[in-house]
Amino acid sequence: MKDMALINRVSIEGIKFDMLTPIKKVSGGKNSLWLCKCDCGNERVFNRANLRSGTARHCGCRVYVKAEKHGMCHTSEYHTWNGIKARCYNEKIPCYHRYGGRGIRVCDRWLESFENFFQDMGVKPTPEHSIDRYPNVNGNYEPSNCRWGTKGEQAIGRRATIWISYKGKDWYQKELAEYFGISDASFSRKVGRVGIAETIKYYEEKYKK
Repeated sequence: MKDMALINRVSIEGIKFDMLTPIKKVSGGKNSLWLCKCDCGNERVFNRANLRSGTARHCGCRVYVKAEKHGMCHTSEYHTWNGIKARCYNEKIPCYHRYGGRGIRVCDRWLESFENFFQDMGVKPTPEHSIDRYPNVNGNYEPSNCRWGTKGEQAIGRRATIWISYKGKDWYQKELAEYFGISDASFSRKVGRVGIAETIKYYEEKYKK
């Protein structure tokens, strides 16, 4: 018991526990709290007992460990890669129904690694650029259907990607125009004159929908 008591009084500052290194004690007691620096660069407070038992091994960034090998886990390109995977496969995020919920997927090559994604897409030309599914806005995330595009570039010819809530579901504007049996251009012109609600009401009455 005396030996254990002695161990509990020994400072753990600078002693590495897996990916965590205690750098500052922030509260006292047997189960003291320590500010730790993770190998990824993040800092978090952990209970001494959890560090010693191995319960606390990293700051929660285990998903980023592989990316740290190439030093790009904090870049915009890496966040973009994570974002497209989340949109297509994480059913808990609000926009999932517009991506994965509609069958849009990320190609196997990009799912395999960020390195493959970066090799195909390269560095974003400017901070204003974001990933753009082009030329097929309804297609998958893959090298042949993606580019870095500005908001202006993505807006060109994108009336079809405007979302409209109608009859309990979200529609692309183009899909809703097709539902009423008219062209997207005609629908868009009508929306520009009287707004979405009046446009839908007009075509509902005209085509008895």
